[in-house]
Amino acid sequence: MDRVYKTAEEAEEETINMLNVYANMLEEYLAIPVLKGQKT
Repeated sequence: MDRVYKTAEEAEEETINMLNVYANMLEEYLAIPVLKGQKT
């Protein structure tokens, strides 16, 4: 599903939210540790 955002901040907020959803699923349901952060 493609989405269009009004601002870059709105897009970044949604991205961070979804990354947190994925991290929670991995940690809580699959017992896979997650290291959050930006790649260098």
